[in-house]
Amino acid sequence: MRTRFVTPIAWALGAGLVCAHAGADVSPSSQDAEARVARAQASTSVWTMESASRRARAVLQRARRKGDTKEVVCADESLSRVDMALRVGREHAALLNDAWSRGDAPTARGELARVAAAAEAARAASAQAEYCIDEPRPPAGTTVRVIVDER
Repeated sequence: MRTRFVTPIAWALGAGLVCAHAGADVSPSSQDAEARVARAQASTSVWTMESASRRARAVLQRARRKGDTKEVVCADESLSRVDMALRVGREHAALLNDAWSRGDAPTARGELARVAAAAEAARAASAQAEYCIDEPRPPAGTTVRVIVDER
């Protein structure tokens, strides 16, 4: 019984390796597709960083309204970190677009990784801004349930 399955599995593995090798070819069409995806990912990351900046700015405004100097300084520092990550992310997104325009895939891939790192830094700084202001928060592990009424 075992021998009946070994041959089809071996053929499937061999065909998979051949297909994987063929897919590894860097043809102009595959690079164009990769460039489109990378540009979309970079745009999404920049959009996410802009949202994080708006959120940190709202936290700073709330802290200013409350008037607590310690909260204002903390929120201002967090906003500065978010805005710096946003500037860096935009710069690397522009470099990514330039690299893809030149057809320099390795440089573009590196720039995409830098954009992703900047987006993560902006997200972390924005999340930290939330802790600058003393407001009630749901306890850890809170589950949110959304009910959509179709009326």
